[in-house]
Amino acid sequence: MEYVTGNKEYFPGIGRIRFEGRDSDNPLAFKFYDENKVVAGRTMKEHLRFAIAYWHTFCGTGEDPFGPGTQLFPWATGDNAIERARNKMDAAFEFFTKIGAPYYCFHDIDVVSFGESIAEYESNLQAMVEYAKQNPGKVRSSTSGKYSASFFVMKMIESEAGIKFTQVPYKGGQAVITALLGGHVESSFDATMKFTPHMKAGKLRILLTTKEMRDFPDIPTPQDLGYKLELPSVFFAFYGPVGMPAEVKETLVKAIKKAVAIPESKEKIEKLGFVVEYRTPEELKKMVAQEYKDAYEIMKEVGVHK
Repeated sequence: MEYVTGNKEYFPGIGRIRFEGRDSDNPLAFKFYDENKVVAGRTMKEHLRFAIAYWHTFCGTGEDPFGPGTQLFPWATGDNAIERARNKMDAAFEFFTKIGAPYYCFHDIDVVSFGESIAEYESNLQAMVEYAKQNPGKVRSSTSGKYSASFFVMKMIESEAGIKFTQVPYKGGQAVITALLGGHVESSFDATMKFTPHMKAGKLRILLTTKEMRDFPDIPTPQDLGYKLELPSVFFAFYGPVGMPAEVKETLVKAIKKAVAIPESKEKIEKLGFVVEYRTPEELKKMVAQEYKDAYEIMKEVGVHK
């Protein structure tokens, strides 16, 4: 599909905007930007990753402290906030796909306006989440690698919640966070400890955690939202060689269980963003086997394993 439209085409008569060269007399054509032209070993599309700002493009009416806005958008009409928000989303994705912009950035209030109360606003936002479900793939999400642990968490949430993300894999590390803070993606899946400083600074919000965290009691887990899904987490465990004598294993297990229960140590580790949770050798073995099974099914689903 060249571009997408909703119930109404907001930019009629305009198709997919393309490169036509500097001599083109088409005012909407790209004169110098040719996404497929190779420069210094990479295409211009790879060098220049354009993003559209949702608010500045579709919400900004020119209103300021000195007076009301003067820009009247055709998608800003409707009998209620939900209808206007849907119109705006339709116009936005028509614009994104016609101009060929691979990324966009927004705040939650760009998607739907504030209500008379927090409850009304959250209800409106949830309605727009449902609307986005009916238009899969519009929400991009950064992960720390194409088949990383965060990829599997994303795929499991897709399956359980009935939604669809467009994965934007990075090589891990800070790039995942930078993509989110820079507005190149709308969401991200990665270790909570990476996001915590930015959340405390008010730059982003953590919407979901795989485990209950003492320092963030208000952030829900899938179970808090009514899902039975048990999401995998990156974990650290103590392993020994095959054939370890039973008496050695027993001594180590007792020592580890005792060490995990030390309040001072537990508190320090939790402040680093980790969840301290003791599992018996049998419980650990069962958990690893289940996570492997879940991951294998996902790999089959995406065509990596047959």
